[in-house]
Amino acid sequence: MMEWFNSNELFEILVPKKDENKIKEEITKLIKLIDIKENSKVCDFASRDCEYSIELSRRGFKVTAVDSIKTPLERVSKFCKKENIPLDISVENLRNFARSEYFDIIINFAFPFCFFEGDDDFRVLKNLVRSLKFNGKLFLRLIPKELFIKRFCGKEWLIKEKKFILKDTKIIENWSIIETRWIFLDSKKREIKSHFKMYSALEISSMVRQSGIEDIKIFGDLEGNPYDENAKELFLLATRK
Repeated sequence: MMEWFNSNELFEILVPKKDENKIKEEITKLIKLIDIKENSKVCDFASRDCEYSIELSRRGFKVTAVDSIKTPLERVSKFCKKENIPLDISVENLRNFARSEYFDIIINFAFPFCFFEGDDDFRVLKNLVRSLKFNGKLFLRLIPKELFIKRFCGKEWLIKEKKFILKDTKIIENWSIIETRWIFLDSKKREIKSHFKMYSALEISSMVRQSGIEDIKIFGDLEGNPYDENAKELFLLATRK
């Protein structure tokens, strides 16, 4: 049975196409914030349609885009060949992906890693840390629990390519998991259920420490501002010593 995060249909909703100028702006800020050096080996983990991977490759970094969803990666592969972009694309089971002490930088930027069941999130983090060279950097982007609480909306209607979609969200397991029913209403009614784990800034920092990294910084944006009541996202930078 296909896992929900490998659904092409849900992928199009959860990962909407971003403006190219916005991508360039975010990558410029990312490079400055975490100080990505020339010729660095960069892994874009859970890269989805590789918008960030492509921009990093265009700027001369040695980038590996990793994801488990095959269709967008095949599309990206054809595009990169046409445009002569040297992007390494790898279709992997994200739970198991690891390349021992190989990368200078690992980013989880396009799609948050916290969508697995059980203890697999921790397993993934340990694999990512193991894949870093010493002094390598792990950079995570997510909507943390404390910010999600502000934005919680139980039910809402979406329209995607003339399809009506009911998004029905609830919080389960003591405010640890967001469970969403995506009900598609077109020629054939169908439903996909997704779930994300929620972590507070304190919880995600603790989990990264348990995975083997002590040097951790938290930011509220890509300009390096504090993570406080004005933050709209959480960015975590961890350096393997």
